[in-house]
Amino acid sequence: MLEGFEHLTEYSKNPRIYWTAGIIGMVAAGVFFFTEYVAAALLVAGVALTAWTVNQLGIKTVGIELTTLSTVLIGAVYGPFIGAVAGFGLILLQVIAGQYTGGYIIWVIPSYAVAGFAAGFFSGRDIFVLGAALTVGMQVVFALLSSVTSLGSLDRYLPYAVTNTGFNLVLFYYFAPLMLELMV
Repeated sequence: MLEGFEHLTEYSKNPRIYWTAGIIGMVAAGVFFFTEYVAAALLVAGVALTAWTVNQLGIKTVGIELTTLSTVLIGAVYGPFIGAVAGFGLILLQVIAGQYTGGYIIWVIPSYAVAGFAAGFFSGRDIFVLGAALTVGMQVVFALLSSVTSLGSLDRYLPYAVTNTGFNLVLFYYFAPLMLELMV
């Protein structure tokens, strides 16, 4: 009756197959019933993966990151307090996964908490306008603080700031509305 399927009995004796099937089933149920949380979890995973990849490729001077997008989306959906906590946690995740070092993290980390709070506070705004305003605002603050604390560092920072702003504007224009729909 089950001709050709005899090999399946070997797999059925292995408990890992049941664990794997159970985990896949739970993830599938989560995607179906809790889409907004899955989207937020994907954003967090994207932050870590992007930071790690940028570090591995040695392109830290190019402003590719998902922390700004993720912080603004989470703040806009879950409110100012969660946005602030997410901003703080996400930038820490980026710093650790990307192995970023330097004095600038002293003002970068709290700035993301402020951005997350602001995203939640102004959550009724268009997501592109909100994201663009926060991106540009943070880059201006970062550039000013970089130039004040270390002469000559502005020249090194500007290429990052320009590419980061452009990258985030594209993300907020094309990607943020789609993610926002999944998260609400």
